[in-house]
Amino acid sequence: MTGLWVVLGKADHLKILTVRNRTGIIAFNGKVPLTYQAFVNTADKIGLPSKPVPSVDQLKDLVKEQGRSTPVEDDHDVKYSVPTLKELNVNESELSPCLYPGGETEALARLERVTANEEYICKFEKPNTSPNSINPSYHSLSPY
Repeated sequence: MTGLWVVLGKADHLKILTVRNRTGIIAFNGKVPLTYQAFVNTADKIGLPSKPVPSVDQLKDLVKEQGRSTPVEDDHDVKYSVPTLKELNVNESELSPCLYPGGETEALARLERVTANEEYICKFEKPNTSPNSINPSYHSLSPY
């Protein structure tokens, strides 16, 4: 599948977002593709879209070179950062222990623990556990 469609809005006013240039699809096809399969066929004939810029730094350089600016303001992190528990008036001493620690640090720690045991990995078989258990199974990298 070469095309990706995300439809937002109401039926009377659709906004369609694709990884393709819509005007390029229409120009190549001569008309708007009326079905998904027609869109996919046209996209296949056009070929793959250009590769994305590989990093934010290169994107910033590209924006500077073209004399454009981004809509992100200098105080974006201050305005839109995730509030702390203190800012939400949550008393941390009243919280129960966290059963499901998350985030990249936790994911990397779990991955490290699992991959450190070569014998376990080589002989791994999926245990017969309940997928609905409130307590995550020992073998899981992620219980969520």
